[in-house]
Amino acid sequence: MGTNSKIWIRVSMLLMILVVLLTVSGDLYALDANVMQDGQTTVNTSADKSFFSQFIIAGGAIVWFVLMPMSVVICYLGIDIGLLLRRKNILPVNIRNEILNTIQRSSIAAIKDTLSMKKDMLSISIYRAINYLSINKNYTHLQNVIAESLEEKTLELMRRVEWLNIVGNVAPMVGLFGTVYGMIKTFNTIVLAGGQPRADQLASGISVALVTTFWGLLIAIPALAIYGFFRNKVEVLASEAAIEAENLLQYLTVKKDDDAS
Repeated sequence: MGTNSKIWIRVSMLLMILVVLLTVSGDLYALDANVMQDGQTTVNTSADKSFFSQFIIAGGAIVWFVLMPMSVVICYLGIDIGLLLRRKNILPVNIRNEILNTIQRSSIAAIKDTLSMKKDMLSISIYRAINYLSINKNYTHLQNVIAESLEEKTLELMRRVEWLNIVGNVAPMVGLFGTVYGMIKTFNTIVLAGGQPRADQLASGISVALVTTFWGLLIAIPALAIYGFFRNKVEVLASEAAIEAENLLQYLTVKKDDDAS
């Protein structure tokens, strides 16, 4: 994916965060304006509350400034990594035949020039093998060079995918932190009320406890599911690239012998 595309994706995500924060601020302002009327606290029933009020406003700062941005990060990572892991970027369908035709019809120098411009996994591994051929044409060593190249590229991709796993595992912990915080807040309310608190006094702490858990799971479940999908995709493409590289290796060694003769 080009640099311009990445920039536009990041700008879009930042705009989404800005919209969310502005919406939260506006709702908070409207909520505060209606809380006190004639010195009395206005209590809204659940039927009068919107989904936004129940599942975002009620969650407190942990939802607004931690879990909501994490959900935006998951959306960004899913789009960015999904575009990165497209087959045409990692292992194009006809790349094996293209490389084979290049090996059969061109000199070693021309092959190197052609492959140096390609960024897919198979081309990079064959390019490194050709560079090694100029030093040593031992077949076993060439296999090691290709294996190391494929492993390096696979690890590079997995490091990108691993961010989904990190966010997916951290989100429930943040939700649990919010749950503990909400329960502490609730028990403090009970103590301050002399053991006889009203239901509306307990609602704030209980809302924080439950809504943060809700958001933690809502973020973690898709994050870990997408992580598993992308991880399997990387492993499948890496395995296919290893098989194709092994098939091309014999043509490469024959080509080197022919050029030498």
